[in-house]
Amino acid sequence: MKRALEVAAPYASRLVVVAIAVWIALWTIGRLLIVVLPILGAITLARGLTPACRRLRVWGLSNGLAALVTLAGFIAVFVAVLWFAGAGLAAEFDELRTALEDGVDDAEQWFAEREPFGLTESDVNDVRDRIDESSGDFVASAGGSVLTGAFMVGQVALGSILALIVAFFVLKDGASLWQSAVGWARPSQRDVVIRVGERGWAALGAYLRGAMTLGFVEAIVIGVALWLVDGSLVAPVMIVTFVGAFVPILGSITAGVIAVLAAYVTAGSTAALIMGCVALVVQQLDNDLLAPVIYGRALKVHALTVLLGLTAGGALFGFVGTVLAVPVIAVTLNMIDEARHPSTSDLHT
Repeated sequence: MKRALEVAAPYASRLVVVAIAVWIALWTIGRLLIVVLPILGAITLARGLTPACRRLRVWGLSNGLAALVTLAGFIAVFVAVLWFAGAGLAAEFDELRTALEDGVDDAEQWFAEREPFGLTESDVNDVRDRIDESSGDFVASAGGSVLTGAFMVGQVALGSILALIVAFFVLKDGASLWQSAVGWARPSQRDVVIRVGERGWAALGAYLRGAMTLGFVEAIVIGVALWLVDGSLVAPVMIVTFVGAFVPILGSITAGVIAVLAAYVTAGSTAALIMGCVALVVQQLDNDLLAPVIYGRALKVHALTVLLGLTAGGALFGFVGTVLAVPVIAVTLNMIDEARHPSTSDLHT
């Protein structure tokens, strides 16, 4: 026993030191969240827009003008997509609301007739009354949260502006900024720093290309399936499916549920069942076939690691943390691998 304690003590002390360091880092990030998240988002955005910006430079535009045109184009496309999806949802809003109300009434009638799991009609009505009461309490208390909501909206707006500004300078002066960062390292370590940085940058690009490809494939399949079952809201569902590809696991599940709901409220229960089967098949094919091929083995991250990363990112930093969790994990693991095993990845190509 004494020998075991002597062996375990050094490791325990190291774990305590590591835990304290991690806690301090997370606390610092939490305090600087309004700066850290926009910077991470800006780097991710800049990495995705780098090929377009590089093409503009080849065509003769200066660094600043190429970065400005690239960002302006991205903003224009982003706003157009949001407007298009929002217009489609607004046009179908009344029909969606009526269909959802009819679906709830049908579900209540089914419960009243069959009483599954021992639930009676009165039990269902009690649950519905409680939901209505909770909704009313939420609306009634919303007046006292206006200031908090406005503050959050202000933070989001400020963070978005900061992210766009940082992304502009990364696109414009990324090479010089990187050289300045490398200059802080010791001369004997600069080669390692350069290799690790290039590996991380390449890994981020591979992740974004893979997510866009998967999102495009999923959006096409889900959109065609919804159109074939005579469902409406095809374009908004495709947009949601494409965006959901950037949030592994949770994104595809959410997009699948939305597709099923859209099929149900616009085409009926049979169409919803078909859409559920299609969404399930698409998700399995992506996880088992498309994702390993598109992302490549060098970027492969275990599903458990992804799930834990999504959970931790969401718990610490909300929705933005959920979106950024997987690319941060992928980049970090590739950088560590490069530091341990130089030039063993095909991401350098």
